Amino acid sequence: MTNQRDFVKFSMISAAGLWLAATFLYSQAATGNFGIGTPKRDGMEITNEQAVSAAKGVVALVQSERDVVRWKNKQANSVAFLAASASILTIGLIWLTDPATEVRATLTLTREGVSSIWADCRSQTGQKIEATVDLDDLTKKYVTLTDVEKKHCRNFSNLTIPSNWLTYVAVQP
Repeated sequence: MTNQRDFVKFSMISAAGLWLAATFLYSQAATGNFGIGTPKRDGMEITNEQAVSAAKGVVALVQSERDVVRWKNKQANSVAFLAASASILTIGLIWLTDPATEVRATLTLTREGVSSIWADCRSQTGQKIEATVDLDDLTKKYVTLTDVEKKHCRNFSNLTIPSNWLTYVAVQP
């Protein structure tokens, strides 16, 4: 179960990283510096031949810059395609993997747990409670119990208790 969740997390991080890379590449294509030089004006007179030569140079420069922008857009499009693919894969993994680790269980409580729950629930629980519990919660400081049997707690169907109140958890098939 943990490996599936880790794979989904890795897929999410990969998709987000690829989207950031695509965004960076698109911004570079749109605003990047391509070596454009600003011509200096020294007050010289320009002949027709020089003007034609300068115009041809500008056209050649624009065409080379266009080629660079096209190349950068092609790279950005490739990364965006990978990002979209990773996003679709992530959504598929979320749908296909079962992240639910909730099970029906019988939980045995400490004496402190029994007295505290009796005070809240106003019922004689004994040391055992039947409820639905998320197995991942058992490693945390507090455990949430849902669908608590009425015979164990009349006032609440959901309880959150400290995990140190539990001495034993028996998972029901």
